[in-house]
Amino acid sequence: MITEIAQIDVKPGTEAEFENGVKNAVPIFKRAKGCRGMELQRSIEKPSRYRLFIGWDTIENHNIDFRGSADFQEWRKLVGHCFTATTDVGFDAAVPPIPAHGVRYWQCAPARRIRGGTLRRARQSQRGSSHGTDWRSRAACGSCRNFDRSTIQRRD
Repeated sequence: MITEIAQIDVKPGTEAEFENGVKNAVPIFKRAKGCRGMELQRSIEKPSRYRLFIGWDTIENHNIDFRGSADFQEWRKLVGHCFTATTDVGFDAAVPPIPAHGVRYWQCAPARRIRGGTLRRARQSQRGSSHGTDWRSRAACGSCRNFDRSTIQRRD
C-alpha cells in the first residue's frame, strides 16, 4: 500500500466549505479502484492549509484509474474552487519497522514508578530520593522538580 499526501492551501474563509466538500467526496473515493481510505488533517500553524492522506493499493490506481475517471472531475467540482494554488502531491510507502534494541533513553524515578518494575523501584528507594530527572525527561514528567542525578537510571 502507498499513501498519497496532498498538501492543499485553501482560500481564507472557504475552510468550512472545503471540509464539507471533502466530507461529500468520501463516497467518490470509496468507489475508486484501489482506494483504501482517506483522512483530512488541518494545520495548526496555518489554518487554511490541509493535508489529505489517501491510501492506494498502487500509484497507478491514483494516477491512471482515478485521475482518468469522471469521479476525479466530480471531486474537483466539489473542492477545486477552494484551492489557492496547485496542490503539492507526493506518495509515500511504509518502511520496515526499525528494531528497538540498542535504543536507550533516560527516565526519572517517578516515570519509572508509573511504568512499574520492582527492581528499578528498589534501586531508587535505596538511594533515598523520590525525584530525579535530566533535561530530556523533565518536560515529560511534570512531577519532577528536583535535579538529582543519583536517581537517574539508564534503561535498555
